[in-house]
Amino acid sequence: MGDRAAGVVAGREAWRGEVTLAGDVLVRAGSTLTLAAGTRVVALALGEAPFAVRRFGTERPGRGRCRILVEGELRAEGEPGAPVRAGGPGWGGIWLLADGRADLRALHAATGPDESLSLLDFARVRARDCRFEGADCGASVAGFARARFERCEFAGARRAGLRADGDAEVDALACASRAGVGLLLEDSARVRWLRGRVEADYGAVLGGHSRLRSSGSAWTGALAGLSAKGRSRARSRADRFAGPGQAVVRSEDGRIELASNC
Repeated sequence: MGDRAAGVVAGREAWRGEVTLAGDVLVRAGSTLTLAAGTRVVALALGEAPFAVRRFGTERPGRGRCRILVEGELRAEGEPGAPVRAGGPGWGGIWLLADGRADLRALHAATGPDESLSLLDFARVRARDCRFEGADCGASVAGFARARFERCEFAGARRAGLRADGDAEVDALACASRAGVGLLLEDSARVRWLRGRVEADYGAVLGGHSRLRSSGSAWTGALAGLSAKGRSRARSRADRFAGPGQAVVRSEDGRIELASNC
């Protein structure tokens, strides 16, 4: 069965082989958890997890799921032939909190109850060649978090493949999103989606004061490629739209700018 993990990581710790999560793991500020190439993290379904995350007056306990909570640094050192895999019946995802940092390579995070990757506060992540699946969202970037995704794939069942809200900023290069809503932007979030692919009923849905800049991307949607409302704004350049629905839908006061699209 390999090693079992739960509790607090203080200092430097490395996981290899198969690791069973028997509870939440909290990587403290100033500490580093490294997942070596080929590591498989399997989370058990438990009762209430020990660490509750309180944000905006709402407490978000683990609800019987095991999470990796990062206030320090998380490194996933997967390789094309030996990715790092995380999942299992109790998988609650990776949460980057406070000033938490993550450098993720070839990480495949399977479906959790919410999102497989969640950034809050002032967290930062750089992810390359990763796959994030979540029952709610594949990945969520919120607060003042910053994210850079390269050649990553997002899949979410209920809400969106990739969600950004608050004052979050996201750069996504050559990524793919497959969900009911490919990209969901709220509040004042800003997303740059470059040379990507979106296969969704709604390619991107914008609200609040959010901003989307897309270039050289392919949008395949059954209903709409882009939808903006409130004071949101989308700028699309050299994108390709396909599907039985309209390429662009403008709702309320949202603004969409198109240039050299087909």
